[in-house]
Amino acid sequence: MSRDGTYLAVAGLGGAEVIRRADGRRVAALGPSFQSVGFAADGTLFPQTAAIWRFRTPGLTMAGRRDLPGGPVEEIAVSPDSASVAPAQGQKAPVLRVEDLAPVRTVGEHPAPLSRVAWSPDGRLVATATDTDTDTDTDTVRLDTGVLAAEVRANSNQRGEIAFTPDGTTLAAGADDWTVTRWHLEPDDAVRRVCALLVTASRHGGDPLPDTCPSR
Repeated sequence: MSRDGTYLAVAGLGGAEVIRRADGRRVAALGPSFQSVGFAADGTLFPQTAAIWRFRTPGLTMAGRRDLPGGPVEEIAVSPDSASVAPAQGQKAPVLRVEDLAPVRTVGEHPAPLSRVAWSPDGRLVATATDTDTDTDTDTVRLDTGVLAAEVRANSNQRGEIAFTPDGTTLAAGADDWTVTRWHLEPDDAVRRVCALLVTASRHGGDPLPDTCPSR
């Protein structure tokens, strides 16, 4: 869906269709087959296969294209300020400038090809995820430095969307078993939550608390 709600874009093996939301009319059909699509705030449309394409609305004229060797693009995410796009391709996600599709940096490093990518609401973090037959590995990287901010793993194959909460402190991931996993990304908050559980266990079992937990 475009940021202003005017257009809906649907991608599939037959290409991408752009539909005007007000009357349901198809305003454009784009080919070849696209894995996914994303809109920037100014209405720019980004579908992709093994390349990323840039179309301007409302005329949907092609404004740019960059080939991305190394396999198909599984998903694309546009930054909140619409200045950058991050496709999920290969074992790292390239971050490209919207204006000219020039590469800025790569984020995430996984042992298997990426399946999902998401931006935090403030645009400071990019989360990348990959799935294997047994588990899911999700990295959260600080965009300004490229430093890994958090790495979380799940023991089941997620295969669902990943998304940040509006305050950017929690990352949620859907799974194919109809469950949602949430990870708290702020270390201090995570310590407080774990210590709250340990305090109860300590009272009942008599085990001492770790030094990182305040005594109660």
